[in-house]
Amino acid sequence: MKKCSIILILFFLVIINTQAQKIIENPEKSLSKNAERVLEVIEELRIADNGKDMQSLGNMLKIQPPQGAIELELVYFIPTKEQEEKDQYFWKPFKIVSDPVGNIFVVDYSNTVFKYDSTLKFIKKFGQTGQGPGDLSMPQLTVSFNDSIIIAEAGNMRLQYFDFDGNSRKIVKLLRWYFSFDISNDDLIFGTPHLRKENESHFIEVLSPEGKRINSFGNLLDYKHDRNLLNRAFIFLNSKDEILVSFVHFPIVRKYSQKGALIREYHIETEMMVEKEKYNKKMYSLRPQDRTPFIQAVHCAREYGDHLFMLDYVPPRIYIMEMNEEGKLENTYFATVGEKYVAIDIMPKKEKNRMMFYVLQRNPEVKAHLFSPKQH
Repeated sequence: MKKCSIILILFFLVIINTQAQKIIENPEKSLSKNAERVLEVIEELRIADNGKDMQSLGNMLKIQPPQGAIELELVYFIPTKEQEEKDQYFWKPFKIVSDPVGNIFVVDYSNTVFKYDSTLKFIKKFGQTGQGPGDLSMPQLTVSFNDSIIIAEAGNMRLQYFDFDGNSRKIVKLLRWYFSFDISNDDLIFGTPHLRKENESHFIEVLSPEGKRINSFGNLLDYKHDRNLLNRAFIFLNSKDEILVSFVHFPIVRKYSQKGALIREYHIETEMMVEKEKYNKKMYSLRPQDRTPFIQAVHCAREYGDHLFMLDYVPPRIYIMEMNEEGKLENTYFATVGEKYVAIDIMPKKEKNRMMFYVLQRNPEVKAHLFSPKQH
């Protein structure tokens, strides 16, 4: 009986793995909501495997912080133990944003948004599971824009605009899911698609304020057998409404005009980035069955003050690279965080002429960490 159970389990695992592989290799043929959720599970597994591969890469490279890098130290975190005892704890946080007066919002996959003041004192939480105004379902991508927090919900396939008190103001239905999005000063929505159909070759889509696609532009990186995964990129608009995109798996940053003209492409050539690019190109050159997962070059990114901040992780440290408007790396910050740290999002802020960073952590704890330059 025991032997039969083991055979059945192995049989089902083979079937699941085969179906998952088909979706990975041919995502254009499986764009249903179920397929999107399967891909999300696969992505979670890839993140887990990615951590193992990066630990191996870190051990192999023994990379040290570059000369002149600024060391960071942990100065605070939320939720605190006291907050958790009051049922104010995160489950699976995705994004951290702020409003113009410095209040902090953490968007959690539990269909909850946590609001803190600028001193990280808990104010309130809002959101509940559902499909109506004010409800949330699988909230992920989030931006703070003018007088709104805009949350992309994978479960409801929509953008929902909230005021800073948590009241729903507007809902925009989406026809597809985006890996990253941002809003221009004239309320246009710019996004990088999560999946592309076989006949689609554009990199960026532009939606009207009502969610209708009005333009698309940009060339994909030439990795046709993994073009969806290897063309994932974070997208931001700076104060000039220029579009900045930072690729996830390659050390490439592009700048576009709103009309789609490529202004400049930058290549980050630090020791870490060079090695990660080599690794991913080597993996791509192998047969799919011989590959290990691709490694993220950039785990999360954020635009702040027209500078682009990109977080990288090579155990036991996180590195935050600051790129100025001309594409030059101005500063590198680092913090020693251990061998199994998983960072999901980053939010820079400037206080007393010092850059500080909120980092959303998924492992080994589920916290939002606040890092500040170390006092020597």
